[in-house]
Amino acid sequence: MIDEIDTHLFSRADAVRSWEVSFTNEMLTQMERFRGILIATTNRLEALDEASMRRFGEKLRLDFLTPDGNEVFFLKMLAPLARGCLDEETRQRLRSLTSCAPGDFKVVRDRHAMTESKPEHATLIRELEQEAMVKHAGQSRRVGF
Repeated sequence: MIDEIDTHLFSRADAVRSWEVSFTNEMLTQMERFRGILIATTNRLEALDEASMRRFGEKLRLDFLTPDGNEVFFLKMLAPLARGCLDEETRQRLRSLTSCAPGDFKVVRDRHAMTESKPEHATLIRELEQEAMVKHAGQSRRVGF
C-alpha cells in the first residue's frame, strides 16, 4: 500500500525538471512489473499523471460520511468521552455535517483523550464543524497576485 501516491505519480505535464519526469516514468514502469496487489491512496486525484489511471484495475472513491456515518463515528469515538446524553437537537446538528471524514473524529478524540474533564456533546460537535471547515478554508481565496 502506498499512501499519498500523488507524490510518486505527479503529472509529467506539470514537471519543471527532467528528474520529475524520470521519477514518474520509473514509478509507472515498476507498477507494470509488479506482480502483487498494489493499493494506492490520494486525496489529490487531479494531480496524478494521466497515464497512471490505466495502471489501476479498480478505482474506488471514498467520499465524506453520510449523516448515518457521522452518527456511527460519533457514538463509537466521541460519545464515550462526553458527559451527559446526546439530546435530539445536538444529534441533528451532528447529522447535518456535510464534510466529515473518519480522520476528523480521530483528531477531535485525540484532543480530548488525555484530559480528565469531560466535554459536552455540543462542544465535540462544534470541534467537528471546525475540522470540516478547515478543508474548505482556501477554496474561495486566491493566493498570489
